[in-house]
Amino acid sequence: MKNTMIQPSPTLNIRAISTRLHQLRKSVHRTLARRMDASVPDVLLRRALDEAEETAEATGFPLLVFPLLAEETVARVQRTVAPREYSPSSEESSAFAFCA
Repeated sequence: MKNTMIQPSPTLNIRAISTRLHQLRKSVHRTLARRMDASVPDVLLRRALDEAEETAEATGFPLLVFPLLAEETVARVQRTVAPREYSPSSEESSAFAFCA
């Protein structure tokens, strides 16, 4: 009987993980944007994804945990924003005015 050994896949380097996480983030962003159906402004959606990505990277397994963290973070933002319409804070408003 032949003994076959399973070879572990080569470890991914940081650049490959970063590239895959960026692709995953774009996919999750599209999916959640459709699902939220404009109930969460895109700027808040992107900030929630930033937070989820940062947390996922800290775990050491960003590709594994990012999608779930993103859903949970966006759901929390949606619950916070749902009762009222989003309006930028005075600080954000002044930043936008300064950019114009």
